[in-house]
Amino acid sequence: MRCVERTLEYMDGLVFVALLRGRNIEAHLFDENFVRQNWFYTLVYGGFRVMVPAPDLQIARETLVEFRSGAMRCDEDEMDRPKCPACRAHSSEFDHRQRRRVFLAYFVCSLVLALLMEFLSDPLIPYLALSSLLWLAMSMPWLLRYVVNNRLRCGECAHAWRELPRVPFAQQQRDAEEALAMQGP
Repeated sequence: MRCVERTLEYMDGLVFVALLRGRNIEAHLFDENFVRQNWFYTLVYGGFRVMVPAPDLQIARETLVEFRSGAMRCDEDEMDRPKCPACRAHSSEFDHRQRRRVFLAYFVCSLVLALLMEFLSDPLIPYLALSSLLWLAMSMPWLLRYVVNNRLRCGECAHAWRELPRVPFAQQQRDAEEALAMQGP
């Protein structure tokens, strides 16, 4: 086995391994469990290594160059983007404003708590009130997931909306397996 790529990003390694396997090259992500056990050691281990058999090394390197240059990027027409409900345009993208708002709310609550602790003579009451509100907010991940996930924004009219995934992953997997079975060997 030979090393084709070293990366500090776990997802980059997984994407490249999947790309190589899609081209019928036996690829593996080495040091995956070592680095993920203690991410402080990422630099010590040199990150994640993408390994391929020695005969496939040259093809894997060419694939890496092609991947890194952007030659494999999908055209905008091929992207499966939902239509905007307001203007019916296909220029939707993920809306990260909600994540920023949740972080800002958490930061402001922490700051208010710190200021109340500093300036009040009996800090126990505001501390208990604010900390209970913070713990209540953090104990409801389903609410945060609703607020943050599946939020889209139109690039043309700036309309924001929430859209649930249309097909669950299990159904997509069954559809893919049926399509492969229909193609035959």
